[in-house]
Amino acid sequence: MDMDLAIRTEQPPTPTVASSLEEKAKFEKWERSNRMSLMIIKRAIPEVFRGAVFKDTTNAKNYLAELEKRFAKSDKAETSTILKSLISMKYKGNGHIREYIMEMSSLASKLKLHGLSPVVDITMVEMAGVAAAEGLWSSAITAV
Repeated sequence: MDMDLAIRTEQPPTPTVASSLEEKAKFEKWERSNRMSLMIIKRAIPEVFRGAVFKDTTNAKNYLAELEKRFAKSDKAETSTILKSLISMKYKGNGHIREYIMEMSSLASKLKLHGLSPVVDITMVEMAGVAAAEGLWSSAITAV
């Protein structure tokens, strides 16, 4: 049985008296898939969110689209948080500088996914230079 048939394909036209057996069978198969998909989707999401989506939605594909529209992820908030973490990072002098640079690199790659490539490249070069200078300075002090 194609459980996701209703999600993958558009709803076929409602059969009429003049419809062929093949068209009626196709519609029944799609209708069953749609009911099963809706039941699984509604069962899988928390009850709090179920009430936020239209209760009169009877099409699984439309139900998922409505969920996506109402609960879209905010990329701006995530970008802001990552950028703030990257800018406020400081090498503390304990541990290896390599770990610090790897952590900065990880945050930078996340920001590049959000389209902030030029800003990230400039920030990384500046921060790596400062960290290297601090690391060399602190290791020179401990050696004396």
